[in-house]
Amino acid sequence: MGYSARFSALSIKEKPIILGIESSCDETAAAIIRGRALLSNVVLSSAAEQAKYGGVVPEIASRAHTDAIGKAVEAAVREAGIRNADIDAVAVTYGAGLLGALLVGLSFAKSFAYSLGVPLIAVNHIRGHMAAAYLADEALEPPFITLLASGGHTAVIYTKSYTEFEILGSTRDDAAGEAFDKAARVLGLPYPGGPSVEKLAREGEANISFPKMFRGSGYDFSYSGLKTAVINYCHTREQKGEEYSRADVAASFQAAACGVLAERAVAAAKDTTMDRLLFALGIDGIGKKTAKDLSAKFGTFEALAQADKDALLAVDGIGGILADNILAWFADEGNKKLLSDLYASGVSVREAEKKSGVFDGMRIVLTGSLPTYKRGEATALIENNGGEVASSVSKTVDMVLAGEDAGSKLDKAKKLGIKIIDENEFVAMLNGAAKEN
Repeated sequence: MGYSARFSALSIKEKPIILGIESSCDETAAAIIRGRALLSNVVLSSAAEQAKYGGVVPEIASRAHTDAIGKAVEAAVREAGIRNADIDAVAVTYGAGLLGALLVGLSFAKSFAYSLGVPLIAVNHIRGHMAAAYLADEALEPPFITLLASGGHTAVIYTKSYTEFEILGSTRDDAAGEAFDKAARVLGLPYPGGPSVEKLAREGEANISFPKMFRGSGYDFSYSGLKTAVINYCHTREQKGEEYSRADVAASFQAAACGVLAERAVAAAKDTTMDRLLFALGIDGIGKKTAKDLSAKFGTFEALAQADKDALLAVDGIGGILADNILAWFADEGNKKLLSDLYASGVSVREAEKKSGVFDGMRIVLTGSLPTYKRGEATALIENNGGEVASSVSKTVDMVLAGEDAGSKLDKAKKLGIKIIDENEFVAMLNGAAKEN
């Protein structure tokens, strides 16, 4: 079958199997979908290497992609349980992003598609962020309002159809992610700035008055003034020899940066009479904080969180961080009431999480890799809910949280009769405890 015939066959196939490749920045990602079902999703990151330099170095990112892309694709195909010959098309990011990094993914995808004799589909990075939501909800159809805040992009977009978009507002200078990275740098925090600022902000209070960006008509954003205000605040006090709370600066910056994101998104949804908001928020700290702000404000709006490659968005701590099905979580009236009650009482989300005590007095061993959580995140969840993380399996251990490739620790736990749970059961325990409290 010729190339044009294969492309025609793809367009009429009900559930084609597509390999997706993404290499626009510091992460090499490969995923397999069948129709709207995500069969596998493999992400290899060079963020730890980039952190040494305080940000992404394009040449280092390109070299990292070159080393990782073959491994990522091989793992994605294996985890999906298919053969290369089963792939109907290859989709790849062609922009926006770092030129060298994009060329690695694009060159690999071209060669791979050519070797299989299947169509190559060029994908715009920004459209990819929005389209990822279709994997989170197979019934999702346009139109809706999209709030995009990922890396160097911040915008409010009216998604009219699967192929038609109107940008209602965007940043006039720095993007949200860039502002987080720069604020993190002046606070002495590591790259990437989003999760670093978010983590420090938990320890502080938003008691410093920073400018809340551009306040003109429309839905535009501006972060240069906010970024400069944070830098000036810190430098002025350091030059005067005055002490200040880095945690309070982080919390105040985060509140100013994310509050306006929520306001602009809600305003756009109301003005266009859309009853659905899609959050394409790939930045950890921005995503969690903005989701909380929006959840407190959107009222009857339906919130759709995208299945982004960086992290599923969730309301931090409520119903379990990075809950399994965020769409279902937002649709649950009990969860909406829980949020409303928390905001009304002034109880912070982190404090509410600590009150559940679902793991009180329990010693838990983590073994293997967890698809949703980093080891530090899982440890924090256990400790914040009254438990203790043990390093080895023994008779004094109460439970084992088993991930992929759990290994010998799992075998020993079975011999000792210790309770073993997987990540889904872990999330369910957190969800249940949060709702009871």
